Amino acid sequence: MSILKLTNLDIGYKEENVLVKDININIVNNKLICLLGCNGAGKSTLLKTISKLMKPINGKVELSGNDIFLKKNNNISKRISIVLTDKIYESNMTVYELVSLGRQPYTDWFGNIRDEDRLKILESLAITDSIDLKDKKVSELSDGQAQKVWISRALAQDTDIILLDEPTSHLDFRNKIKIFNLLKNIVLTTDKTVIISTHEVNLALKIAEELWLIRNDKMIEGKVDKLIDNEDISGFVDSEYLLFNKELKQFIFKKD
Repeated sequence: MSILKLTNLDIGYKEENVLVKDININIVNNKLICLLGCNGAGKSTLLKTISKLMKPINGKVELSGNDIFLKKNNNISKRISIVLTDKIYESNMTVYELVSLGRQPYTDWFGNIRDEDRLKILESLAITDSIDLKDKKVSELSDGQAQKVWISRALAQDTDIILLDEPTSHLDFRNKIKIFNLLKNIVLTTDKTVIISTHEVNLALKIAEELWLIRNDKMIEGKVDKLIDNEDISGFVDSEYLLFNKELKQFIFKKD
């Protein structure tokens, strides 16, 4: 049974503004996937479509064989969590309170937190090494700390799939590496599928099990080595200053 299946999927804003056409992807086991594409290519739109925040123009998005646009939102929120680029840093909210919002799909009408919810919140903070931050105000966090806390919230939601839209866009290189390694560890230790949209091509090549490449309104997907062998990677970055080194599996600056 597929974890996630995209069939003949067209995404965009209107039929006259299709960003990516005819996406066909079938995920049957948990993995770390990096979604690559230039600005405006449709990365965020695809993640929002998968998470039911946007409707597809054509095609289907299925979870375990069920079309998500035929299911109640609460059911989707127990299967897919999403960490978007734009975040609200609530000045009066503590880290613990923010992460506890991930339990909303499981609480009663009054939002009461049970013992099992508290355990899941603390477990999620522990996975991201953020327990010591739980009583801090969200507004007091560094960008690196804040990103770990938002990942903790997604973990607390306890979904099969975690989507992240540009999770390292505001981080320095050291923290970018930390977040990528954290996400890889989450896949290995929690049995979840993690899909990351990113511009960090070289980091994606090092850490992802599979890549989704958006270029010229089409998507190419596959394992990293396959895409390298087919030269889909080498032609992906169009720059007179860079070339792809197959041995290093990295883009490097051209020498004069």
